[in-house]
Amino acid sequence: MPVHMTAISIFSALFIAWLACQLPWFKYLRHRESRYVTLDGLRGFLALGVFFTHFVLTYYWSHTGEWRYIPEIFYRNTGTVGVAIFFMITGFLFVTKLKESCLKTSWIELYISRFYRIYPLYIISILIMSIIVFTSTKDSEIVNKYNLLYEYFKWVLFSGGEINGFEDTRLINAGVDWSLKYEWLFYLTLPLVSIFLRISSFWLAFSLFSLLIYFSINPIFIGPINTKYLVLFALGGLTSTIEDYFKKRKINTEGALSSVVVIFGLTLSLLFFQNLDFHHILAIYLSFNLIVLGNSIFGILKLRAAILLGELSYSIYLLHGILLYLVFTHWKLVDIRLLEIEAYQGFMPVISVLIVLVSMATYLLIEKKSIDCGNAVRKNYRMFLKNKDYKSNQLFEMSNQATSDKKIE
Repeated sequence: MPVHMTAISIFSALFIAWLACQLPWFKYLRHRESRYVTLDGLRGFLALGVFFTHFVLTYYWSHTGEWRYIPEIFYRNTGTVGVAIFFMITGFLFVTKLKESCLKTSWIELYISRFYRIYPLYIISILIMSIIVFTSTKDSEIVNKYNLLYEYFKWVLFSGGEINGFEDTRLINAGVDWSLKYEWLFYLTLPLVSIFLRISSFWLAFSLFSLLIYFSINPIFIGPINTKYLVLFALGGLTSTIEDYFKKRKINTEGALSSVVVIFGLTLSLLFFQNLDFHHILAIYLSFNLIVLGNSIFGILKLRAAILLGELSYSIYLLHGILLYLVFTHWKLVDIRLLEIEAYQGFMPVISVLIVLVSMATYLLIEKKSIDCGNAVRKNYRMFLKNKDYKSNQLFEMSNQATSDKKIE
């Protein structure tokens, strides 16, 4: 399958994002400063990479009835590499935050922030899926209400399956919720990570590197959890230590040579390696580290349009599957079973633009508002703690004053 339509799709998405940057709603990006601007610019490409995988997978599913196989290694890897780097970014940012806060983290505030960042749009996506499910099963009997509640409870825990007996339920959103389960598992391990950091950053780095060696060669399953993916968070955390090393020595990673190395690593990870084996992870990790250290791939990751796509990355990631299902399966605006794959691929730029436009709307109407709401809840929580401490101090001072008065008497 030719990949030139993928390049056209990326340029189309960037062009729409560039136009959107002129709108008043996104003017804040002109004045926003970010320490890791290259990561901000990277996220949108990662989300588009996952979309490309599922776009091609939708075609083969429509022809074979199996949601599992893409013969082209490039399109298998755009999604795999995208999710892998998303996990690394999470590991890096949160370990860095722990270190910078001197390990004095309000865990309640952190989990409030994560809840309002992830769940509101996710719940909306479940509601959209439910409309599709019940529209598709309108002639079927609704399952027992307790079973239905249990089915939704599993979706809330990112382990959903069929809803109301609809076999394609998980395919509506392309099954992207699986990665959110790993994200939350990582968040829950952060108190343990902070204990490691209290002991020694070196030993944390050594432990994470040891995990990489062992679990990338011998991945195991713990229930539904594959340790292969946990290694990616660990590697992201290890990058925080690598960044400290490079910063102290003021090593420049923003030049053309570093950009060539990043492209080389990404080329290997997209075209030659697969299945997230040791060599595949190593190629991805090489590029990831250089990007964290400030390499922008010849300035591409610092483009304002790329940064806007990064802002929209969660919406793109979470909603692209639903859009693909609506267009090609539920509404069948185009019967792709009648098309050769080259003709089908011609729709890729169109759907890319459509998902960016939809994501702009969901970001402004849902994501941004829920983030602001989460910040307000955190602020109120801090005020509550301050008032509580103030009242406790007042009671303590009154008690001391009463004791002093008794002694004087």
